[in-house]
Amino acid sequence: MPPRGNDNASSHAHHTFGTNETFDNNNKLPTPTLPNSPFIELCVDGESSTNLRSTKIEPQHLKGANSSLNKSILKNDSTKRNNKTVKFKNAQIRTFPQVLGDHPCCSTGLPISLAWMHSSEHTISIDAHEQIKMNSPRRSRRELRLNDSRRREILQMQKSCMAASESPSNMPLSSGTTGNNIMTTPHIYSKEELRRTERKLSRQRQQRQSSRRRSLVNQFFAPPVKVE
Repeated sequence: MPPRGNDNASSHAHHTFGTNETFDNNNKLPTPTLPNSPFIELCVDGESSTNLRSTKIEPQHLKGANSSLNKSILKNDSTKRNNKTVKFKNAQIRTFPQVLGDHPCCSTGLPISLAWMHSSEHTISIDAHEQIKMNSPRRSRRELRLNDSRRREILQMQKSCMAASESPSNMPLSSGTTGNNIMTTPHIYSKEELRRTERKLSRQRQQRQSSRRRSLVNQFFAPPVKVE
């Protein structure tokens, strides 16, 4: 009878892998057996059976059904997207007068801005509007820039807008308005009003520039901050 110690050693070697044994592609480990269930699919690497890539849990009998269902859902979504279209028929154009504004970036002269109320409005088809845009030449940046003399002329000749909701019977409607009770009353800025406003704006600009210079000088001559 062999000694009991050898039995223990052989039993231990039977349940564990030996440390001196080497395995290559020719000596592959046996593929682990899993329960025979259609819901479990084991994906094994073709090079070595010891490397398991993934375990995919999916009903085998629903593979084709899921793919066809996904395709039908994507097809329905694309059909719905293609059916949704937006079309524009008419364009409503409103005319706003230019009045005295308060834009802070205006460095010289009087700033102008659009009034709150529009003076007239009309409707035009999209095709006609696009045709007008194609036939009209585009203005350059130089043409879009208004100098101080041109802004002064605009302010002297423009009309201000007023709402006629308070007393519509005494205020005639302007031609071209549709839907809104908007009228125009002539109001031309006098030269004295424009001069007074321009002097006031010039003083405000000078004050801002002087305060900015003082702050820069104070920052330049400020004592250095001690770093502890």
